[in-house]
Amino acid sequence: MKKMLKENKWLIAILFISLIIRIFYFLNLKPWESNFIESQFTYNDSRGYHDLAVKIVETKSFPVNITLDTYRTPIFPYYIAFFYLIFGIKPYTVFFSYIILNLISVVFIYLLTKKLFNNKIISLIAVALYAFEPNIIGLTTVFGTEILHATLMIISVYYFVAGLKDKKYSFIIISGILFGITVLTRPVNLYFYFLCIIFILSYREIIIKQRIKYALLFVSVYFLSISPWMLRNYIEYGYFSTCAVQGSQMIYNAGVTKAYETGIQVDSIHNEFTAILYNKCKEENITSFFDMDKQCEKIGFEYLINHLNPYIYLHLKGMVKFFTSPLENNKYSFVTKILIGSYLFLIYLFYFIGIYFLFKEKQYYNILFFSSVIFYFCFLTGIIGLSRYRAPTTAFYLIIGAYGIYYLSNRIKDKLKKNKI
Repeated sequence: MKKMLKENKWLIAILFISLIIRIFYFLNLKPWESNFIESQFTYNDSRGYHDLAVKIVETKSFPVNITLDTYRTPIFPYYIAFFYLIFGIKPYTVFFSYIILNLISVVFIYLLTKKLFNNKIISLIAVALYAFEPNIIGLTTVFGTEILHATLMIISVYYFVAGLKDKKYSFIIISGILFGITVLTRPVNLYFYFLCIIFILSYREIIIKQRIKYALLFVSVYFLSISPWMLRNYIEYGYFSTCAVQGSQMIYNAGVTKAYETGIQVDSIHNEFTAILYNKCKEENITSFFDMDKQCEKIGFEYLINHLNPYIYLHLKGMVKFFTSPLENNKYSFVTKILIGSYLFLIYLFYFIGIYFLFKEKQYYNILFFSSVIFYFCFLTGIIGLSRYRAPTTAFYLIIGAYGIYYLSNRIKDKLKKNKI
């Protein structure tokens, strides 16, 4: 025990400081006060998750035939309900749990980085960067899926990487199950398994026959983990699907695009599209939420395909905002924006320095894997581009950044030694 503590003293120190910072932030914001909770629930997402969790607590089951039960996947509402059942309907207990999730993330980032580079210093740099990351700290008091989703992503990627490197079927199974759980936490992960299959099949350290076995095993357990929920939706609504959200996103994108083109307020445009949807559903006697979502998808797609240029522009702009948010937020002063901008510039600079040194070391697989993970979420976020959507990618660009810091500092040390000689 003493040996383990001694060997991991720096990791323990970072965990302790990380815990203190988050507890101080938690206590400073006083999230147990009613005005703080109400400010959180002004967002539809937060209010929706809270309402679902309350219904789960009251009925001891996931509700059926309300819009929310088709629009939301089950993991986060059940996660909230777990704390509500134990402590009562107190949202701040969920916030406190995010602190624990952050600490778990730090541990798995350390394990993942060490597995990748077999270098303790790089691992410690990576966890230090994550432990003190302002956006991640800030999200511990936001009533949303971001922290839980980010933690699940980090653990999933660790088992995925460890499964390939150590040639362990059990780790591939665990990663497949966990990636399935991430889908049931945030549906944006639904197509992530394609990336996993590509990177399993392209991992040259394993013979092709074994790669194919790993890929089939991964896909099997991935779909097994999400199939109970999809089956539930099929039984209740006739759709073997995770949720009815794609159409809502499509019509939202169409609304933002039309508002950009016409100069009309987004809310007015959304009301216009809602009226079109209502009339369409009334004409065709559509009552199923999944069928309504399909109509949303048709209306949104029809508009976007006929206004492709402005939509592409807004999508690309959103992808830029994904990395630069919250710089565009007017609530921040000029000085604060300078500080945020400087921080983001340094972090991304170290990321590209890390890419450079990885390229020199011919670690092409790691470059492509982590860059693909980051691009996946950046691309699917699209128009919205908020800083909270950056959460599932943060650990991965910080790991590459840590690699860059380590090798850059070593190069500088070597040059200073040569100059002394």
